[in-house]
Amino acid sequence: MQKLTQRQWYLIFRHELAHMKRGDLLLNQLIVVFKGIHWFNPLLKWVFKWVMIDMEIAADAAALKHSRTGDRKLYARTLLQFMTPQTIEVPELQPIRVSFCDVDDEILCRFREMARPSSLPKFGLIAGAFLILLLAAVGLTDPLFPRPVQLISFDTIRLIFP
Repeated sequence: MQKLTQRQWYLIFRHELAHMKRGDLLLNQLIVVFKGIHWFNPLLKWVFKWVMIDMEIAADAAALKHSRTGDRKLYARTLLQFMTPQTIEVPELQPIRVSFCDVDDEILCRFREMARPSSLPKFGLIAGAFLILLLAAVGLTDPLFPRPVQLISFDTIRLIFP
């Protein structure tokens, strides 16, 4: 962290500011809630992975929107510097391996999008939000035609417990 230049810090700040302006923090919290509710759904896990990558790509594009010559390369090197596992010394704990990239394809997608000037990805985010709302509407509602309630009589209880 101490080896970063002022320009690298500026690009990182712009990236994080883009997340705040776009409302990615709220969307990230919604994704966490839906992951907790639909933890068993592999399709949703895949969609969330790509929505998260899409959010990062959009923040990268916003950070590089008014960039100088050579900023794209500098920013890519900065990302690589943060994504390589680093050892952090914590006195109370053993050394911890830290990696900020948990998706194999994420860094390649981000670099590919950085190579394209001024492209803000929107389809994945819109598709992901639509799928979340669709799953919430279908999965978190009562059935349209609930089963009729059966009255239990003493005769029914006698049949079950003779």
